[in-house]
This record gives sequence, structure tokens and C-alpha cells, in this order.
Amino acid sequence: MLCAGCEGRFSRYEGHARQVLFGDLVAATNTGHGFGKVFQVDYSLFKLFVLSLIWRMDESNLEYFCSVDLGPHAEAIRAALLAETPLSEDRYPFAITAVKLKGVFREDILLQPDRIRVDNRIVYRFIARGLLFAIWITKMPPPVELAAGILKSDGRLLILEQEADQIGYLAKIFGRLADAMRTRENEAD
Repeated sequence: MLCAGCEGRFSRYEGHARQVLFGDLVAATNTGHGFGKVFQVDYSLFKLFVLSLIWRMDESNLEYFCSVDLGPHAEAIRAALLAETPLSEDRYPFAITAVKLKGVFREDILLQPDRIRVDNRIVYRFIARGLLFAIWITKMPPPVELAAGILKSDGRLLILEQEADQIGYLAKIFGRLADAMRTRENEAD
């Protein structure tokens, strides 16, 4: 999908994100905003990493990413990626939550992207390697309640930890999955 130059650039962003995110997520501290961990990241590399994720989802022809349609934002994000300009912290802000199941962070959880509206803003949500990403696709400033959780231009990134059953839409999804599994077990008996 990408030329060798862009692939090399994106792999640099991914390498930084992997190094930051998959250290010791299990050791949470009370951050004042709930349990989580504050990371110190390279703002440019990490912001470009997240922008590259959502842009590639938009550009992909895979059915898995069918709900991602950035419209005119695709070109703005592509231009930022080409220029390696991460944009300001309130431009395409995002929050990350480490999803836990019964107290355990699980890197094996994946969930297809979906699109919702929050306060007239488009938000894409997806889970990759156990991390729930919520990316606001808007030119409007982020909602006040999001301010503490977005990546800051000084490189501070707060990742909250939350049980899946405490996250509304995940509780519904996992509830339906558990019901389906019970139904299968009953039919097998």
C-alpha cells in the first residue's frame, strides 16, 4: 500500500510507539483521573504514529476498515504525514485506554474500528493489542472532559486502565459474545 520511503517513515513511528506502549502497562498508579500510567513520549513520533494508523485505515480496501471514511480530513492527515508535521495537540486529538479483563491487561484483544458522534464530533474507536484508541476527527477543540487524557505537546500521554465491562459499548459487545458462547455450549450438549 505504501512506497518504501513512507513505509520506512511509518515504521519509525511504530517502533517508538511499541517501545513506549509495551513496557510495563500492568503497573498502574492513581493519576488523579483514575488508574493508569503517564508516559513520556516523543510528541512528533507518537502523534504521527496515531495519524498514520487512522489514515491507513481510511485508505485500506479491507472490509475490516469499512467504517473509516475521513472525507476531507484524509488529505489534511496525508499532508501532515508527508511533511512529518504532527499538528497541534487539539488537532485530531486522541485518547488511549488499556482494556482489562478481570484485572488483566490483554494484548490479544482486537476490535474493528467503528464511527460514532460525540457532541457533534466524529470519533473513531478501535482496539489494537488491547489498547482502545478513540480519535476525534474534527477541526473543533477537543471536549473539556477529554483534555486531561490527550497527548500533550510536551510529550505527556496519560493512558487510563479500565475494565472492559466498565466501558459501555465494550460491555455490550462482550455480553453478546458471552451469550453466543453459552448458546453454542448448550447446543453442543
